[in-house]
Amino acid sequence: MDTRTDLDLSNNNNTKTKPDQNETSQDTTRTFKSALPQILASSAKNMLLFTYGTTLGLPTIAIPVLSASDGDDRDPYLSLTRSQISWFSSINLICVPLGCLMSGSLTQPFGRKRSMLFMNIPYLLAFLLFVLSRNVTTLYTALALTGLTGGLMEAPVLTYVAEITQPHLRGILSAIASLAVIFGQTSQLLLGSFLSWRTVAIINMAFPLISAIILFFIPESPHWLISQGRMQEASASLCWLRGWVTPDKVQTELSQITKAIEESELKRLGKDGQRRPNYRMYMRRTFLLPYAIVTLVFFIGQFGGLTTLLTYAVGIFESLHVTVNPYIATLLLGLSEMSGALLCVCLVHYTGEYFRVLVSML
Repeated sequence: MDTRTDLDLSNNNNTKTKPDQNETSQDTTRTFKSALPQILASSAKNMLLFTYGTTLGLPTIAIPVLSASDGDDRDPYLSLTRSQISWFSSINLICVPLGCLMSGSLTQPFGRKRSMLFMNIPYLLAFLLFVLSRNVTTLYTALALTGLTGGLMEAPVLTYVAEITQPHLRGILSAIASLAVIFGQTSQLLLGSFLSWRTVAIINMAFPLISAIILFFIPESPHWLISQGRMQEASASLCWLRGWVTPDKVQTELSQITKAIEESELKRLGKDGQRRPNYRMYMRRTFLLPYAIVTLVFFIGQFGGLTTLLTYAVGIFESLHVTVNPYIATLLLGLSEMSGALLCVCLVHYTGEYFRVLVSML
């Protein structure tokens, strides 16, 4: 073959290759651009979870001070008995299931975004009650508020991240939720190492405000908007979430979501055309088996005593006469928990859920 022909073919091949490389670069850019708003929206939601985490960590640094009978560490306004301390450490978590039971029915009419915005009000009020508390009743009221709110936000928070994210991002963005709660809890251990618990409560009042401001700028779930018949707003929301694109770019996905919601609504209609709750779906094996497994995993995880250990960690380390400051030791314990959660997030795409559950339960 002629040398010039070889050169021409080579040039043609190079010419064909370059557009492919450019397309790959553009695809990568589009992928990042579409992922960024989903990450931002999930991060706004995570700020609310961070705030909830602070309510779990605050009792850990408050208990040693409130239970002290004398000394410089004693709280100037309150001193709790052992029985009162036990309630103080438990009321928050006792009220969470009560909030969960009401979460779906109470928050569905308001939408995911508006519900999450409302959740910041009781958190702000609870931290204010902590700061001003002069009796046990005020403390218990603040804890009940944080627990109920923590349960109420379960439905909008979990539903929101599931409805706004694409499948390839959903796993890791959902896993970060637990990390946000643990990060909030650990922040209290860090602040409690050098500040009084009431001062920490004052600082915590900033977190609901920050959360509300951030949540204000994210869009409502397109799924919820479609279910309310607000199609134009749903299209605008989906455009924002898919990388600030034009409506024609999300038309296919919007149609798919609309069809799925319509089919779901049809399944709930009775023979008389009235909407009725479908309880039969909860009796199927496809629901019962996964639900039983998840419940068992959560039971074993909580029965391991990690929550109790973290709540009473300062007192436990003091009784063990550790060589380091008990608050620092508690902080290290919190950091180890956060490291485990971070490792879980990193492994989401590399290991299956079954493997991670088995390792965690060992």
